[in-house]
Amino acid sequence: MPGPKTNGADGIFSVNIDDHAARAISHPGSPALQAGPYGSSLQEHNDHVLAYFVGCGIPRNQIASVNGSPEVETGGSPSNTTSSSLKLVSYTSSLVRAVDGIPVVDSVAWARFNAKDHVVRETVYWPALPGQVLADAEALRKELSDPAALAAFEGHLPAGATGPAW
Repeated sequence: MPGPKTNGADGIFSVNIDDHAARAISHPGSPALQAGPYGSSLQEHNDHVLAYFVGCGIPRNQIASVNGSPEVETGGSPSNTTSSSLKLVSYTSSLVRAVDGIPVVDSVAWARFNAKDHVVRETVYWPALPGQVLADAEALRKELSDPAALAAFEGHLPAGATGPAW
């Protein structure tokens, strides 16, 4: 269930009261959106977002990787998409969560910074994981490391649902 929103001059910040997911979004037309991308490369933005979230309290040992993507716009007709007509607008970088190498696929942390080092957009849902969940995941990983146990387990899955899990 959505929680209260803080609506500022440049954007909105909200926290879902059920799962504590947080979201910050700049208003369309906000000056923050006009500042251009943070850094001179996607890797620089990825590194900055990683440091930002670790500084905010996300445990570094639960971050498996950082994936990013550029956003570009074209300055002309849709049929004219030569590299000279493309303009880099921003980068967005996302953390991939894993605990002891076991993916935690429903966790999310991504951010977009602008050239002035301001967060333009961000979403975070990184819940605490009960110790029993981690113990059960480790036990399953250990059990499935045996090829016969893995084959038996995969035999109970729908067709096409097999493959490496971690």
